[in-house]
Order: sequence, then structure tokens, then C-alpha cells
Amino acid sequence: MKIAALGGGHGLANLLTGLRGISSDVTVAGIVTVTDNGGSSGRIAREHPFLPPPGDIRNCLTALAGNHPVAQAFEVRFPGEGPLGGHVVGNLVLAALTLQNGGNMALAASEIGLALAVGVSIYPSSDAPLTLCAECLDGAVYRGEVEIRGRARRSPIRRVWIESAVPEKPVSAHANAVAALADADLIVLGPGSLYTSLIPNLLLPEIREAIRLSPARKVYVANLMTEPGETDGMGVADHVRAVILHGRFPLDAVVVSTTVLDDGEMEAYARTGAAPIRFRRPYDDMFSAGSPIVVTEDLAEVVLSGADGKNVVRHCPEALARVLDGLAPASDGGGVLNGRTGRSA
Repeated sequence: MKIAALGGGHGLANLLTGLRGISSDVTVAGIVTVTDNGGSSGRIAREHPFLPPPGDIRNCLTALAGNHPVAQAFEVRFPGEGPLGGHVVGNLVLAALTLQNGGNMALAASEIGLALAVGVSIYPSSDAPLTLCAECLDGAVYRGEVEIRGRARRSPIRRVWIESAVPEKPVSAHANAVAALADADLIVLGPGSLYTSLIPNLLLPEIREAIRLSPARKVYVANLMTEPGETDGMGVADHVRAVILHGRFPLDAVVVSTTVLDDGEMEAYARTGAAPIRFRRPYDDMFSAGSPIVVTEDLAEVVLSGADGKNVVRHCPEALARVLDGLAPASDGGGVLNGRTGRSA
């Protein structure tokens, strides 16, 4: 079985960690968004305009490498205000290897992946940096992922689109990403930031068309929490509608966590304005019609984040991987779609 997963940042890294452990007979490819214009990644992309920002790809590689000492060194951020101040070691290494390979970040990621034995293919969705743009319901337009995330509880986002950050290089998808989607038996979208991690991948015409034409099952994994300034007040159905609107293809299934978190676990999120994403199947025609089907499972866990030492809510990688394994075509003899595991609409 071949699985292609799309996203960016911590959500995709977490998912790939779980999928890798399903079986030795499963091959997994991660397709990573390249619209980050903040921090170390944004600086590298601005100073070297023909390079995609490396941060999300580095994050996936180091998460998959686990406790490998080199992977841990890749996560070190240089202190201070000098030329290296704020840069992440792994971003610089990935950028250097990309330059060495003629601008091919997929090849650079493959070389790091082999050295760290990550066991998963990682591809950028595009081989050039892209500018993510958003239009809100009040007509305001924001350019850049950082600007979109920093809107704070303003008018809801109506639509997003991408523009080339380098006029000389038109918007196009990476050939390896397109090939992985065309060859997949199961395509997984999310979890991850809706408008700034997941949907940017779908805005590349070649990726969107590859997913639309693929006979693979297409599954969306709903986020656990809303994100202030990006998805305030949006429920599961709102997320699904946004994916379908921008992707222009139908979904076969939506995976929703039913884990109930206590007030203490939610306190830090509540202070930022985040809240658990609502799921109300009986009140939404999209789900009551049975297409896409909805699979509900206890999937959330609270873990200590190594980055800032705080508790964070995430999908349990192993539990999520088991649900997705049941949704794969190879499971037709008795998977979630015919009622062996989980609860479907």
C-alpha cells in the first residue's frame, strides 16, 4: 500500500510518524507546504529567493528521526542578534544541501532522510518559495503566512491563493509530489493549520488535478483545536467545506476525534482564544447525507512539547495511523468503511 499525506509543520510530522509504523508493506510520502515566510525559514527564502523555505521539511525529518543526535542538533536555534542569530541549524543544512543539488530541495531532503534513516519520503509541494494570500469577508487582503496568522479575530477568511515569490519562476508543483499522489492508494489531508499548512498545497494546479484524478481514497483529518486569527468559530463541517472549495475534489471520509479534554488541559488554549473544534453531525446536511463518511474515534492526547516545555494537544500518532489503515483500500475485507473498526456515519 502507498500513502501520500499533505500538510505542513507539526501536524504532518506527527501523522507521518504514525503512518511509518503501520507495516513494512506500506510506503509513505509526505508532501510539505512551502509558504512559510517567518523566522529562520522566511529569512533563508528572502535571502536566497530561488530556495523554498526549509522549516516545515526540516521539522518532518527531525520528528521522524526521533532521538538521533544529529536530528536533535538540527533543532538547535542560534542565540543572539548576529548573522546566525535566530537561525535553526537544520534549516541551514537543508538549504546548503539544496544549493549543492542545484536547487532541488526534494533531493536534499532525501539525502538527510537516508542519513537519519527516517523511512519516509519527504517532498516540497513546490520547488520555489510561494506567497500565500488571503481575502477576508470584509474585503481585507493579507499577503504572507505570518500576516495571515497574525490577523487576530478579525473578519473570517473567504478564500486563499498563492503567488510566486520570484517573478522569474512561475508557480508549479514539484514533480515528485505529483508522482507520489498519482501513485497513492490513500491520500491523507491534515491534520494541520487549515489555511496556512494544508490548503496551500491544494492551490498548486498540478497537485489539485493529481488528487482529483486519483482513484485513491481521499481522507481529511480534522484538527483538534481552532486557531486564533485563522479558524475562529469554525466547526468540522466548515473545515471540510473550505478544503472542498479550494481543492475542487470530493472527500471520501473525514476523521474526527471525540476525545473530551478537561478544563485544566484547555486552560492555556482558552487564554489564546483557541477552542476544541465542534462536530455536530445531526445538524449538518453534509454529514447527515453520508458523503463523506465520518469516522469518530478517541484520538487526542496531551504531551509535553520539547520546544517550549508546555503541554500541547495533538493526535496520538499510533491511534490515528490505525484508523487510516482501516480506511485504506487494502482493508476492504473488513475495515472502517464496512464497520469492523470505529464508528462511521
